[in-house]
Amino acid sequence: MDAVLLSRMQSGLSIGVHFIFPGLTLGLALFILLAESVYLKTDRSLYRDISAFTSRLLALIFAFGVATGLILPFSFGSNWAEFSKATGPIFGTTLAVEGITAFTLESVFIGILLFGRNRVGKSTYWLSALLVFVGSHLSALVIISANSWMQTPFHDAAVAALAHPIPDAVRDGFYIDANGQYVLTNYRLVFFNPSTVARFLHTVTAAWLTGAVFMLGIAAWYLLHERDTDKARIMFRMAAVLSFLTAIAQPMLGDAQVQQAGKWQGAKKPAMEGVFVTRTHAPLYVAGWVDSTRRETHGLAVPSGTSVLDGDSPTFEVAGLDRYPESEWPRVGITFQAFHLMVLIGGVLIGVCAAAVAFAWRDNLARQRWLLRACLAAIPLPILANEAGWLAAEFGRQPWTVWKLMRTTQAASRIPAGYVAFSLPVISLALLGLLILFVRWAPRLAKKGIR
Repeated sequence: MDAVLLSRMQSGLSIGVHFIFPGLTLGLALFILLAESVYLKTDRSLYRDISAFTSRLLALIFAFGVATGLILPFSFGSNWAEFSKATGPIFGTTLAVEGITAFTLESVFIGILLFGRNRVGKSTYWLSALLVFVGSHLSALVIISANSWMQTPFHDAAVAALAHPIPDAVRDGFYIDANGQYVLTNYRLVFFNPSTVARFLHTVTAAWLTGAVFMLGIAAWYLLHERDTDKARIMFRMAAVLSFLTAIAQPMLGDAQVQQAGKWQGAKKPAMEGVFVTRTHAPLYVAGWVDSTRRETHGLAVPSGTSVLDGDSPTFEVAGLDRYPESEWPRVGITFQAFHLMVLIGGVLIGVCAAAVAFAWRDNLARQRWLLRACLAAIPLPILANEAGWLAAEFGRQPWTVWKLMRTTQAASRIPAGYVAFSLPVISLALLGLLILFVRWAPRLAKKGIR
């Protein structure tokens, strides 16, 4: 097999497994901060116990996030050496900023959440919860900024649409010297590239939804088994409201990111939507499949839906893949399916979370076993949606590692395929082992009681 393909498989597996844990971390950090804020204001011990319970879950998730994340920096050097050498002043600087500031801040104050309850005052403990929240979200912002720069390195959509755009030191915050080295001139412009804010809002809201549904499902389990019912009912209400608000925000934030991709990233948007030919009255596919050979999309669709979303009119002309060279097309089938899986799961979650809110304040909540089982079964859905969204974004960026500047084939290390073929099963087994441990330990910890 090809070394580049094997490297992509290894990196995709490593990042995909790691990506499970940051989303849960951000969501639980927000849940802890909310519980601590109510406890600080009301002095009701019930909220203190919910916060302590969530903190223990956060600690476990954070530990697995660190363990799975340790593989990633080595991957940049071993699998993507050419990318690392060329973009080190930009990408390496961003990773260093994340490690020195955000990750350190989060790590230190998680310790206080776990061991400082009886050693510091209520206000100091609340401040620790706030700083864990800030640190985790600052970490997410920095990492998302680095990925966004790879997606949209230019600050001019007209320049980005050129066949061979050239970065400008003043406009884009970097340039490429005669040796192919990326030279940083303005970190602010690189950090806040055109897609940073849209991607951050969409990703972080998805993380809040992930954490809220996680806690909603756990509260549902306690109510199903009639354990700690007073605390579980409060936890259910908190999670239901948070999950519903974030679930209904996601379609709007997601659409903003899709429109941004259409403006800055050429073939990605039509690949996600399955639009091969530029046309008016472009349908909006709810579900379906693409035939890349015949360049057709089939499935359940809303007539003229994409034209209306993009231009508020059925006669609006939607750009298709035919506007771009086929050499710059992503894998249309995977990009289309991943995007639509994310959207489908989002619709299901809106329904589940709306039902949870509708019944959360009813006296007979514990008797709504169908709803409680649905909430419990929904725990993995946001995680799957996050993975699908990430796949759509990354497959949609191909064949580029840095959009229009460095192809994935140019970014890979110049090593024999056998080297990667040897490391791939080793890393896969290590990640599988970590996943098995997490799936075994997380339910055990969750079932110990809300205290």
